[in-house]
Amino acid sequence: MEKSTLISEMHKFHFGNRIVCSDGEEGILTHLSFDAASRRAIGIGVKQGRFFGKSASLPFSHVVNASGEGVVLDVTRAELFASEAKPEGIQYDGKSTVERENAPGKGSLQIVALHPKSGELAYVVAHHLRSGQDTMLGEEYISRLEPDRIVVSLPDDVFQALSPYRSDSELQQEVENIMFDVTSLHVDAKGMR
Repeated sequence: MEKSTLISEMHKFHFGNRIVCSDGEEGILTHLSFDAASRRAIGIGVKQGRFFGKSASLPFSHVVNASGEGVVLDVTRAELFASEAKPEGIQYDGKSTVERENAPGKGSLQIVALHPKSGELAYVVAHHLRSGQDTMLGEEYISRLEPDRIVVSLPDDVFQALSPYRSDSELQQEVENIMFDVTSLHVDAKGMR
């Protein structure tokens, strides 16, 4: 397990995000497939277009990078939909649920983050697990991976103390707004990363 990987270096998969092949943009992310025992991603699902179009599954080894901007693959657009791979393992998509063990309520799966080299699960973000907010749950809280359902186990005091999850783009916007308000600092915010 890669405990030393920074959150900023994790591959972040947002369902419905764009897929970029080696020769251009092609489709959206529909699902991820996992081996439940090892908690490693083994496949990725892509759909051509938003509503109507071909669907394809590829082995996870074709993922180069994944972030809020999209998922980059090392295959061409033609190779993507020529793939005959069938989805294996447990599949998760934007309709999958995240539930607390022995507690009421459930949320919907928004983001899955993986360690970049191994594809091992690092954390998930659930929408409305806590009412009205997104919540980030580290792999240490994930007790079971089940078909279309992730079960997390954490005490009530820890659950209530978790801060709301905020996306990278939200945090970047807040930094830019604060910098803009400091008139003595005339810094090019677009040049800052």
